Amino acid sequence: MASHGCSGIAVGGSKHRRQASREMVVQADVALAEASLGGGAQRGSQSRGLIEEIAGHQGGGSSSASHKKDDGVPTTREPKHNSHSPDWLREKFPLYDHYSPNSRGFAIILSLIIFVFSTLCGLAYCIDQYFLPGFRILPIGMALYYVVYSGVRLFVMVEWTIFRTTRRGIQFQPRVAMVSTRSAQVQKLRERLQQNMASKPANAKRPKIVAVIGWGGGGHEATVKGVRDVMTEAGFPPEIIEMPVGFLVETDDKNPVWALTGCTGEQLYNWGLKQRGLIAFVIMWILTLAQATALGIDKFCGLVGQLVGADYGDEAAKVCERVWKEHKPDMVCNFTTGSTEFMVRGLDRANFAHVPFVAIVSDFEGKGAHSWIEDKRQYTVCGTSICRQQALDFGLPAKQVFQTSGMILRPSFYEPDEDDGVDFKERLRKIGLDPERRTCLIFWGGVGSKKVRDIGLSISAASEQLNLIFLCGRNAALVEDLKSIEWPCRVCIQGFTQRVSFYMQLADMIVCKPGPGVCSEAALLGVPIIVEWSCFTLPQEVAVCKWILNRGLGLGFTRSSQLISQVNRMCEMLKADQSVASKHIQQRPVPISEKGLTGFDLSPADNSAVFEVPAIIQDIIDNHVPLSQSSRYAALQHAAS
Repeated sequence: MASHGCSGIAVGGSKHRRQASREMVVQADVALAEASLGGGAQRGSQSRGLIEEIAGHQGGGSSSASHKKDDGVPTTREPKHNSHSPDWLREKFPLYDHYSPNSRGFAIILSLIIFVFSTLCGLAYCIDQYFLPGFRILPIGMALYYVVYSGVRLFVMVEWTIFRTTRRGIQFQPRVAMVSTRSAQVQKLRERLQQNMASKPANAKRPKIVAVIGWGGGGHEATVKGVRDVMTEAGFPPEIIEMPVGFLVETDDKNPVWALTGCTGEQLYNWGLKQRGLIAFVIMWILTLAQATALGIDKFCGLVGQLVGADYGDEAAKVCERVWKEHKPDMVCNFTTGSTEFMVRGLDRANFAHVPFVAIVSDFEGKGAHSWIEDKRQYTVCGTSICRQQALDFGLPAKQVFQTSGMILRPSFYEPDEDDGVDFKERLRKIGLDPERRTCLIFWGGVGSKKVRDIGLSISAASEQLNLIFLCGRNAALVEDLKSIEWPCRVCIQGFTQRVSFYMQLADMIVCKPGPGVCSEAALLGVPIIVEWSCFTLPQEVAVCKWILNRGLGLGFTRSSQLISQVNRMCEMLKADQSVASKHIQQRPVPISEKGLTGFDLSPADNSAVFEVPAIIQDIIDNHVPLSQSSRYAALQHAAS
């Protein structure tokens, strides 16, 4: 979603606190603008520290995430203010946790949902009683038809695909070390960037990129951080300013939900991800519909304001207009969904229609529940041929669509871990596992879900006893819950960690949610995947399930009893080659070739998208042909002159 851990302190809805948060970003905007005008390294460092602090308070993962001490014990990181923050900021601005909504605001939102639902039911009843007898049967019938039709159709498709792919099985081969390492990829990227920059004057202006970021789930955050880190390592020259989309859109005082509750869509979305499947599914759809409705009304009000000659409506575009004018970007990179349209309108309003707008997609699809492709002037960077085809079908010219070799992953997955030189069995012993048994990793994303507990209990009942590794993300309550259980097998329970690749490489299989990031990470490292796919799988993740099963990268399950049989099936397939199994050599699935738009999609092990994006961004900056402003804003300017 455009703005859709352990718990931290949530901001209340009082007016002076909201005003403090707005003043904070205005202060940061000014500081960043001064730094970009040559205020020196110290001033630039201070301004970047302030904008990073905004990310922490308006939803930064570092402010409330649990991390790992040197002894491996997950602890809660205390949020801190930046040392350069002004005194008024430390005193007035409360710590903001975008992973958990405050209890008061959550109660208000729940009451609003109940009120709206009751009002609609009452309206249908009144129409039925006084105007159209039998009318109330219509919405009930439509709802039942949709639920039954969609549910049955999806159930049949899911069950048939799981049955077919399970019967087909998976082909394995021994895992091998990664062919191209992080340092080699960065060096290759650096050479290409230097060749492109060689033709430019030595005193050429550094381009400025505003990166619009969000923290709904964990994928957007990981994508932004990965691209930024690679740019820094490769010596990419642009100045990058990160701007939280949740602050731009949701924490404005003109947003009635924020003004009333002090909660954002990101908080509610992340809270939903912590719950079990049905709750997360319902919350996702409510937030998606609410966001689309609110932005649609805002856009309509803006059109009405133009017709009557009044500065009315289009508030989201106005906020973007202010940001674009303050920072004067040479490019806008959007890492969030459902927000492209009003950001492009903001460029028009600010007379920056010539600035290229790039949507960097972190889902397998670009249309649907998560809409990334919304304007024909945008550039789109996508990781699958499905998304590329959707962009072309939308009407984007081929020169504005770039397909990478896969999803953008963290660069740490391309480098050896600090314990990489240690013997494999010794690494298992080091984290308390049995080196003579196979290991299963259970990972439900960076937010962490209560479902992990049920998954672990089910796997512990499999016919072959396995080591279990739990990665609980930022859900500290889940860590404590798992530690309180007497497990019949060896377990390793870990909270938020940056060493996800280390734990994945120890695993013989992974059981996970169908997130684009976690599944692509497992496929890159060659870990067989057992993914949950049911009627309550989030719509944007269905394509991931199809990719895993159809390409022979893993198995699927819909319920706990089926999970046990799939774990048993995976163990049987891993033991099929006795010559390999006897030596306990880790194995990776052999992907089935799948024809993509530009030929055969690359093997997941060849994914190097995070090292491809900086070069794509530079190519767009160098070769972008400015477009004329949209007709309505050109007409307004002509009338004003």
